Amino acid sequence: MKHLSASGRVALGAGLSCLLMGGFVLAGWWLDVPSFRSLLTPAGYMKANSALGFILAGAALALNVTPAVRRWDWFVAAVLSALVTLIGGLTLAEYLLGTNLGIDELLATDFGGDEIAPPGRMSVNGAVGFVLAGHALTLLNGQPRKRRRPMA
Repeated sequence: MKHLSASGRVALGAGLSCLLMGGFVLAGWWLDVPSFRSLLTPAGYMKANSALGFILAGAALALNVTPAVRRWDWFVAAVLSALVTLIGGLTLAEYLLGTNLGIDELLATDFGGDEIAPPGRMSVNGAVGFVLAGHALTLLNGQPRKRRRPMA
């Protein structure tokens, strides 16, 4: 942490914030605490798939901000980034194809829903956001960087 630049510390904070927020919302679904599911807006709930996307994206970002990313960290961040893209992409496919792939309520049962989105399905905007965020995290991931030797 002490070797991180100011922007690295901000990125680490953002990644950890996303991870914690997603975890908080997902816990709200599992523990049936409505106020946890509507963390920031009283008008609606964050869907469980969206919460998972935030957890994965936050973890990928947090793994990528250190000056020296080990191969294992790099690999895990690459997998997490791909999963973020996959969650958004599968949800977009559900909307575009007018089908239900069964992924919307894998994590939690949602009794809501409307004429636009079936129960448990994140919005189209959310799905597009996760596809773009997943791609951005993949590009950020790049390749493993060599460890810097500490200065004497």
